[in-house]
Amino acid sequence: MRALLVDDEPSIRFLNRVLLEERGVEVADESGGLAALDRLGRERFDAVVLDHRMPDLTGTEVAIRLREAGDQTPLVIYTGWSSDEMEASLAGLDVRVVPKDDPHALVDWVAGAGSA
Repeated sequence: MRALLVDDEPSIRFLNRVLLEERGVEVADESGGLAALDRLGRERFDAVVLDHRMPDLTGTEVAIRLREAGDQTPLVIYTGWSSDEMEASLAGLDVRVVPKDDPHALVDWVAGAGSA
């Protein structure tokens, strides 16, 4: 199981990397949406974790671009900020939203994504 973790906060990437690796997930990471899209154009992952609020592209924007390109990799937006507008933007895209105050829910989702 390989996951790409995308977050502009190094401490969040570090914490989630540790938690995911403890569950046997191989983790690669990027600090922004544009870098993630570039990497996803070159490599395949079993799951992608996207922060919502990043300086270059939001997690929602990355998810939309991936789905428009036909990429069906399981996606989760891991966010401390959510809104009805964000949820509406994700409607029909098969993207899970997990709050940042529940890292274990994120880890459970990623660890299960490869067997879904």
